[in-house]
Amino acid sequence: MTSFLADVLITAGKLEKVNLHEKISEIQKEITKLKYDVKNFMDDNYVEFTSKLTRDQHLVLKGEKLLEEMNALQKRIDNHVKIELSGSTKELKTLSQALKESNIMLQLSNQLLNLHECIKSIKNYQEEKLYVKVAKTLCHMQTTLYNSQTDLRDLDIYTAIEEEYLNLYTSFLSDTSLLLHERICWIGIDDQNAKAVTLSIKNEFDDIQDLIQSLHYIDNLSNYLHKFSMTLMDYIINPIINDDCSVYVIDEKVFTVEIFKKKKSPGYKSEPLEFLEDIDDYNEIKVNKKINDNTFQLPKCQISKNAKEILDLARNILDEACCSSDTCAIQLFYTCRNFFEMYAGLVPEHHRKFLETIPQQVAMFHNNCMYLAHHLLTLGFEYKDKLPKSLQNLNLTFADQVLVLRDVGSSCFLEHMKYQRNIIFDILKESGLSALGQTSELHPNTERAMRQCNRQLELLKTVWLDVLPENIYCRAVGCIMNSMIEDLIIRVLSVEDIPADVATELVTLFNLIVKRAPQIFPDHQKIYQYVKKWEKFLELIQILGASLKEIEIRWDSGKGPLAQEFTASQVKQLIRALFQNTERRSNLLVNIK
Repeated sequence: MTSFLADVLITAGKLEKVNLHEKISEIQKEITKLKYDVKNFMDDNYVEFTSKLTRDQHLVLKGEKLLEEMNALQKRIDNHVKIELSGSTKELKTLSQALKESNIMLQLSNQLLNLHECIKSIKNYQEEKLYVKVAKTLCHMQTTLYNSQTDLRDLDIYTAIEEEYLNLYTSFLSDTSLLLHERICWIGIDDQNAKAVTLSIKNEFDDIQDLIQSLHYIDNLSNYLHKFSMTLMDYIINPIINDDCSVYVIDEKVFTVEIFKKKKSPGYKSEPLEFLEDIDDYNEIKVNKKINDNTFQLPKCQISKNAKEILDLARNILDEACCSSDTCAIQLFYTCRNFFEMYAGLVPEHHRKFLETIPQQVAMFHNNCMYLAHHLLTLGFEYKDKLPKSLQNLNLTFADQVLVLRDVGSSCFLEHMKYQRNIIFDILKESGLSALGQTSELHPNTERAMRQCNRQLELLKTVWLDVLPENIYCRAVGCIMNSMIEDLIIRVLSVEDIPADVATELVTLFNLIVKRAPQIFPDHQKIYQYVKKWEKFLELIQILGASLKEIEIRWDSGKGPLAQEFTASQVKQLIRALFQNTERRSNLLVNIK
């Protein structure tokens, strides 16, 4: 009886495994078919841009159905592994691994379909003016595309979808900013001779809140508010506080400040000072201000071990000098000075090759010099009263070496910044941008050069961010990045003819920089502070992808955002390069002054 029951169970197990084999084989065939359907669908939509008869919704439903079957089958396999673990472990693990691989393929297919649905939804939302939904969908796309746990980056279609996302993001940001500019507009701030400045809020539009909320979702609200608050402070609040002016408010929508006379800074008058006789009154009006605890502190940074050892050795020698005779103390004191003089003179020469080519080494040397200089400011005063009395009247100080160390550290770091800048310039020289307009297509090296520039900046972030003080880091990478951006702008402005296809490709490539460059900074918004040409670069991207009408709107008779970044001659040059000679182009060129 026992033998019969065992045979029955074994037979049942074999049937179950056969059933699993058949089921997995069927699902693998379905997934393979779905994979090719999705690939063809995405290629048609984002690579070849051809029409596709198969409905994308059908693919989504099919993918979801397969995913449910996969989950059910996974549970069956897991249960079967537990039952027959002793006899069929290897075979069932193979089945499980095959199922996991199929599951990954299915997940990638579903992610691609999800991205396509997002792109389609964004375009629909834009037509319906649902700005918040557009912003949320863009955030969802960003999360999916840049998720480190997904294998989407390994797909050939990834680059095309990323470019589509960047185009949608840039276009939406530009449109949203332009709409806000129309609804919250300034009059008179661009005219230096204007005596009145008006802030007009057109609240007949009911989408202002949605536009502001959209900027928040795409992480650009702080930049907009910063610009607005600075303008408000300069043209409304400061004149009200400091100048003779009148303020007019109409229906709480139009605010006008008319300045009659700007007050001059008060001069000094030769009048005798009246001293308070009552000391209690003086104490009442005296303001007690405490210095911040971080004042005169060295900013947080990394230094090398030998810099600390040199300073510790100097302190040990000075401690010994305090207990020595006058002659010996003098010799020990100047021995300490020689340490720092030799450090400033020998290290840059001995390690010249490293300091010229290795960014981490030069950053560390810069910090070492600043660290030693910081302590030398007060080192002499610390020991002045401890040295033998006959030496206390002498001017024994290290303060004169502070400037030497700072100058050496700064000079080496600045030279290395030039070296890094030249690396990027060399990359751009080989990018093919100098041949813009000579062919109907962008040079094949251009995209590779843009990515190399991004990687070079990301390398500097890796080796500098945790080493340098944050403000020094931001200024350094900001300066290098600004040189790169300025070079790109100059190269585009110097071209006499830019074909439409080339302009479109440039927009796509430049958007890669727009997406990745802010990530170089600890706070992404700091790129506006440290990269002076950043807003000009963003405006250049807008021009390259804009129509004549859009350029006219952005110029806005010399008052729009385009006029803030480019001169009239530069805008005319770009228009001539981008558009054919038509009557409409001629009229626009005449109006740009």
